[in-house]
Amino acid sequence: MKIDRAYLHSTLADLVRINSINPTLAPGGAGEAAIGEYVAMALGSLGLEVRKFEPEAGRVSVAGTLRGAGGGKSLMLNAHYDTVGVDGMDEPFSAAIREGKLFGRGAYDMKGSLAAQMAAAKAIADSGVRLRGDLVIAAVALELLSRQRQRIDPVMQDGAGAGLEQKHQRAADRGLARAGFADYAKGLAAADVKTDAVDRLDGGAAVGGLELHFEIAH
Repeated sequence: MKIDRAYLHSTLADLVRINSINPTLAPGGAGEAAIGEYVAMALGSLGLEVRKFEPEAGRVSVAGTLRGAGGGKSLMLNAHYDTVGVDGMDEPFSAAIREGKLFGRGAYDMKGSLAAQMAAAKAIADSGVRLRGDLVIAAVALELLSRQRQRIDPVMQDGAGAGLEQKHQRAADRGLARAGFADYAKGLAAADVKTDAVDRLDGGAAVGGLELHFEIAH
């Protein structure tokens, strides 16, 4: 499968440019409504079925599902897109690229992972490969308020996570893609998604270090 790196880079830049500061952590923060709208439109344009969840006003989570042919397990890739505040940052939403790194609040934690997941979904959709199970991209709000549940509950309860084994549901609750890695074995579908990023106070994430590997059972 071919990764559209131009799409990856532009999507990451777009995500970073959107203010999604968690207002619970930083009073006056924008919340996730705007970034949720962007992600919903982007996933929809890739052919995914999109649902939005708003358990609190302005706190929007999005689930996009690429339907499989049936008979296989489903895979959820989960990333939060709320961020902490921007005190001390001169250009928190610039998405400027310097020395191969994209800078901005949330570039590493964890809009970079979300962009990688969206690029993975695009690669599958563009390839024409039909997975046996569903692929679900879950972009969630409020994670930085509750790291235990990552506010994925509405997505799971609504059925977007149907087909995930219980142990995988627990993995999704913890944040399946926090380390940039997800692997469902048993020959059904495997994904290795990782970004070569540096956890920096100035929010820098490497642009050129994405690796994606998919193994599809025949």
